[in-house]
Amino acid sequence: MNLESDKPFSTILLKISGEAFSDKEKAISQEGLDYILGEIIPVYEMGVRIGVVVGGGNIIRGAKSFTSLDREGMDYAGMMATNINGLLLYHSLLHRGVDVSVFSGLEVRDVIPQYRGEHFRGIAVFCGGTGRPFFTTDTAAVLRALQIKADILVKATKVDGVYSEDPEKNPEAEFFPELSYKEAIDKGLKIMDLTAFSLAMEHKLPISVINFFKAGSLRRFVSGERIGSIIK
Repeated sequence: MNLESDKPFSTILLKISGEAFSDKEKAISQEGLDYILGEIIPVYEMGVRIGVVVGGGNIIRGAKSFTSLDREGMDYAGMMATNINGLLLYHSLLHRGVDVSVFSGLEVRDVIPQYRGEHFRGIAVFCGGTGRPFFTTDTAAVLRALQIKADILVKATKVDGVYSEDPEKNPEAEFFPELSYKEAIDKGLKIMDLTAFSLAMEHKLPISVINFFKAGSLRRFVSGERIGSIIK
């Protein structure tokens, strides 16, 4: 799709961190779920197909500090955490009458089918990462975006786009409204891990970074408003 067009995208992949499901007191909160629904459903009602890759950091936050676990064990635990978030989002959308499917990279028999490239209408919730250890949910997001032929991958964050540094720590950080993949790598910007970013670059998958926690930002972006940052 032409990123200068004011027409909606036909298919997007939205990557949401597990923290979006939580609040200050609970790993999973109704308020967090309701906010996600309130941002996604208006875009669905525009006729845009949406793939949603969910993280699991709200459930397994701080796993890197578990000295009794190796990387493989932590990764599988993380994948199972994303399955919990994915199921909650799927059933919440279903309850709202949304045409929604749920798939996992890591099959949970009789609960979540493994994704095998099925076509979907409406919204597809993708959990379980890639189904393999040593890959992040960023890589899973790029992989699913390519599989569903998304026009763009939208990374939902708590900041207004890509900055030279964390703007919450340094208010003077430089904002980048648009970057090439090479510029992002050369500047060492932490948009995604290098494996995910390299895969997106190889397949020329545009990436948008928006502040998902500014109400209505996803709908505004999909409607053609230039918010956040674009990497292409």
